[in-house]
Amino acid sequence: RDRDLGEGQRNDVTISGRGGFKQVTADLLRKVEVYFQDQLSRSYEFNYEEGAFHKLLLKSIDHLGAEGTNFYTHRFDYFDEARHADKTYKGYDNAIDFNTGNDNVSGGSEFLGQGDVSALGGSLSSSVGGHLYLGIGPFSIKKPEMLLEKKKSAGVKVGYRNSKSKGLIALIDINGDGLQDKVYKDGGSIYYRANQAGPNGITEFGEKRHIANLSAISETKTDMFSAGVEVYFTVDAAYNHSHSFVKSKTYFTDVNGDGLPDLVKNGQVLFNHCNDVGECSFSANSADTPSPIGSGAVDATELVADFEQLYQEQIDKAPLTDTIRRWTVPYDGQIQITGDVALIEDNSLERQEYQTADGVRVALQHNDTELWTVEIAATDYTAKIPENVAAIEVKKDDVIYFRVQSIFDGAFDQVAWSPDIQYLDVPEQPILDANNLDVYHYNAAQDFTLGTANGMDVNMPLDGTVHIVAELEKLQTTSDDIRFVLLNNDAPVYTQEVTWDQIGAISLSQDIEVVKGDKLILQVNIDSPIDLSALQWQPPQLFYTASPDIPQLTDEQGNPLIKVDFFYSYDVYPESNLDIPLQVWEVPQTGSYTLSSLLALSPESIANLEQPLTTTVFMTVKRTNQLVAKYPIEIVNGQLFNGSVVFEATQGESLFFEFSTLDSNMIDQLSQIDVSLTGAATSIPTALYSAA
Repeated sequence: RDRDLGEGQRNDVTISGRGGFKQVTADLLRKVEVYFQDQLSRSYEFNYEEGAFHKLLLKSIDHLGAEGTNFYTHRFDYFDEARHADKTYKGYDNAIDFNTGNDNVSGGSEFLGQGDVSALGGSLSSSVGGHLYLGIGPFSIKKPEMLLEKKKSAGVKVGYRNSKSKGLIALIDINGDGLQDKVYKDGGSIYYRANQAGPNGITEFGEKRHIANLSAISETKTDMFSAGVEVYFTVDAAYNHSHSFVKSKTYFTDVNGDGLPDLVKNGQVLFNHCNDVGECSFSANSADTPSPIGSGAVDATELVADFEQLYQEQIDKAPLTDTIRRWTVPYDGQIQITGDVALIEDNSLERQEYQTADGVRVALQHNDTELWTVEIAATDYTAKIPENVAAIEVKKDDVIYFRVQSIFDGAFDQVAWSPDIQYLDVPEQPILDANNLDVYHYNAAQDFTLGTANGMDVNMPLDGTVHIVAELEKLQTTSDDIRFVLLNNDAPVYTQEVTWDQIGAISLSQDIEVVKGDKLILQVNIDSPIDLSALQWQPPQLFYTASPDIPQLTDEQGNPLIKVDFFYSYDVYPESNLDIPLQVWEVPQTGSYTLSSLLALSPESIANLEQPLTTTVFMTVKRTNQLVAKYPIEIVNGQLFNGSVVFEATQGESLFFEFSTLDSNMIDQLSQIDVSLTGAATSIPTALYSAA
């Protein structure tokens, strides 16, 4: 053998299992020696040359005598159909046009307009995922928030991504004639065109034929789990370990061995059968085919690897997380919670075919104590009424949690739940704040406002020009002015001021030149709390109109192909120094009044700051949903500059006096929060509101 002679291993090692066992051909026979009475009599040497596709061929056999003299040589010639005389490959013949039929199979904008789906195959994929990083930074007494900054931090991360792919078209021999047919989805049905390019055939697919009882071509699901560590100091570093599981839920395979591809979907088999005129249909009964499958069972022991350990590891890395709605108690008192909860019924085909949905567990919790919980089965769509929540004693800053948790499988677990919270033992006539909102009542649906955290940006994926369309409608007067602002890398590119008494739509239609990585922010700046339900958005749109990276940016109808989800944020003021609702001040007589701020910084709090405090606090005078007066109080390098504002008021009307700031630490940094008012003999009720 070649290895006995110290030669390297052959390059065309073959492995075969055709005999029912593993057979490896890894050596070359290089020499045969013939002995007589322990004396070398003859020997034969085998010589090889490389043929087409690097396969070794026996070139010659040398017949040698006892002394090694070459008696003669047998040489072999081969017919080489793959190569020319100079050993270059003949390759493919000239291209021939093949008529695949114009069926307009397309994935829409997901393919970025780069052509319809190929007849060779195509699918439409979607994915969703997330990345959670938990780290800690250096601690500083003067700047404790550094603990929460990602820069100069180290910690652990976990990630998850779920991808789904559905086949739109496949090249497969659906009718069993040995030729690959075009099978494709059109609307909600599957069709095929028979390949007619057999011997003496033509290079085109045949007429469009419907395939009965076939609902899908292929479906694949991929779950990726990852975990690791990340460090963000002088040099950023990360280590990540991930596992991906790919599950083919729907695929073609010949289950009963009749030469026709059957469809396996969610563990169930649909058997293919075609008649003499090429009409194909699928059914769950193999008796409908020429090759029925008899009764029996398959012993699958050791056919599939045991992934239990890895499965448990992924469960540990990606534990179930509750979906939570949280309500922070504003004042001491007793509350009542109403509002039933129900699993939302999904009538889609996907839900009907889904086998592992297992329902949800819902709970209502006060701080660390669960007050009520119930499990809702996967097909139980009846409403559940919370119990033991008719009279709950609460303190300011307590938290009420409304929790929804998947039992184990996270699919089809949406619920409808709109809790309603009402303080008990309060005046029957609602007490309203400056925004005409009941201070002792909260309703999840009516009081909910959709918006992102302040400062969240949208990252631009490409160089080019983007067009932004947005419309904000102001439905009524508000208790403060608003500013509609579009930022690119924190620099304003569009600003529009809207006063408190203006009503109507604010429209934005703007082209912006961007480079990859630019950060766009759409936000509404507000200097004090207002009723945000008075602001209604048409969903903002952002799409590319030009880019050097993508040649086609619109489809045949002129619709944009590259669109980016664009969100918006508001300035909100959920924190306050109030222990009871802010009281109104009744104007004693008609005339002019001067309101002066009496704010004072706490020396102890200011001393612990790493940088001198610089911010703005707005002092406002309001009627219900009306702004009467406003004054900005500046704090510059730790120096607070109080001020005053003059306003007109009418006898008997009710006014609200407020301070507001976006500095979330301001409540703790002030030692005095007060105002003085000309002509007022008693103390004036006032409040400080801040961002969270």
